[in-house]
Amino acid sequence: MMTNNLPSDTHANRDLLKNKIALKTKELERLERMVFPFEKELITALESQIVEVQELTSLYKQLQKAKKVKRFLQKQKGKNFVQQESLRVVRNDEDVETDYEKKQRKALYREAMICVHPDKFSIDSDQKDIATDAASQLIDLYKNGRFEELQAFHAYVMSGSLVELEHRGSLKSDIDPNEYLEIQYQKVTLELRAFKKKQTYIVLTTYENPMDFLEELKAYYSDRIFKLHKRTRKAKKKI
Repeated sequence: MMTNNLPSDTHANRDLLKNKIALKTKELERLERMVFPFEKELITALESQIVEVQELTSLYKQLQKAKKVKRFLQKQKGKNFVQQESLRVVRNDEDVETDYEKKQRKALYREAMICVHPDKFSIDSDQKDIATDAASQLIDLYKNGRFEELQAFHAYVMSGSLVELEHRGSLKSDIDPNEYLEIQYQKVTLELRAFKKKQTYIVLTTYENPMDFLEELKAYYSDRIFKLHKRTRKAKKKI
């Protein structure tokens, strides 16, 4: 079995990043355990209002769509009506993956999957669990992730940072294997930051009695329902 030949400072940085990710993840999980029951209580108390808003919003959109169709049919009857060609949607160049990147994406995926496939670790249960999680993450990155993130994960796998490897892959990479951990750290940091901006979290951490927020929500939904009823009545009359 080949030993990991990464420099000691790379190992230290990797372990530091892993610890930082674990701490951020634990904090996020703790906040979720605190906030989610509160949100569930609010939703339960407001269930009828939420459903009514959704139904009225859907009705309003349908009425607006019908109104647009009616206007279009009226314009078609006019003498100066000109049929417009449908507009082509132009994608941002940043969203378009080149053929080379597609080939590289597949190559990176296949090579990394050979190294972390769970069937290779049927004897060592701990290694198999790690490999199973890695394989699932690899599949998700291959299908939905950014090319750069897949590259980073590939470098991380091929460095032996996840599991001991009997061989290193044939694909050369200039990417630091710890770059994947850097990406994950940035992700969980942003998730934690976004979670702390949620209204329900702010209420729980700033209100003397968080359930006072329920009365604010009731007033909000009552106003929404009133306005939607008014809009749907007007829309019905015009169609």
